[in-house]
Amino acid sequence: MIPAAILSAVDDAPNGATEWNNKCITRAHGWDLKEEVSRMNQSLADAYSPMRVRPYPNSDAWDGENRWEARVENSASGITFLAQEPSRGIDTLKIYTESVMRRKGRATAEAETLMRFQRAPEYVVWQLPQDLPLAVFVCCDGFYSAKALPTEEAIARCITDPEGYVRAKPAAVLQGTKMEFLDEDKVLGRAGSNLMETAKDFLMQKLTNQPSWQEAIIASHSAITALRAQHLGRVPPLLEDAQAAVAMATNVPVLLASDDNVSLELMLCV
Repeated sequence: MIPAAILSAVDDAPNGATEWNNKCITRAHGWDLKEEVSRMNQSLADAYSPMRVRPYPNSDAWDGENRWEARVENSASGITFLAQEPSRGIDTLKIYTESVMRRKGRATAEAETLMRFQRAPEYVVWQLPQDLPLAVFVCCDGFYSAKALPTEEAIARCITDPEGYVRAKPAAVLQGTKMEFLDEDKVLGRAGSNLMETAKDFLMQKLTNQPSWQEAIIASHSAITALRAQHLGRVPPLLEDAQAAVAMATNVPVLLASDDNVSLELMLCV
């Protein structure tokens, strides 16, 4: 990740208090952040609402992901939790309101209040260096899910050179991921340079009762196999073949127990 000077930064969320960084990484806002919970509760208090939110571990996520959901207290209309994490500020408020309405069957003033104080986007402008090849990318949370790629640096390495990333020592690739947690017998740790093949077989055995997941795993493995066949066994890095590198990078997380669908947008500046 490239350090860069911040030219402009604005946090449009009600009572927003973003800590800016100079690494050209847009920050995720989750209910694990005390300032995010305080922001929402202060906004509710300012509106004279008795409702408050309290963070709880997300019941649908792996414990190691440290993902949280917000439960709603003191709701007269029976609203029990917020449907979305606060970082999803690019969605329209209508999505949030409809999500609550589906659960309650009708719109309420309380639902409107909660949705009004959902996080708005933050905006940061960095001065990028002019003497280096750069890649600006936006990826979905499929890269993060189950900590398939556990850090921003890992995501960047995978996108810029996915083949080099998965051919590193398996212990290094899997460190901190859900796959490492699942691999009690250290089967994956002995995969060597065949991590994608071994990971596919490993997950197919683990997910015998989940056919949709198995289909995604087979599809991603087939896509990587086809890309390798097109490039004499090794997919080139981003600066040599951007299309091939991005195509492989979007399939790697699926074979590391992430989501069953992953998306990525990238702009390459050379």
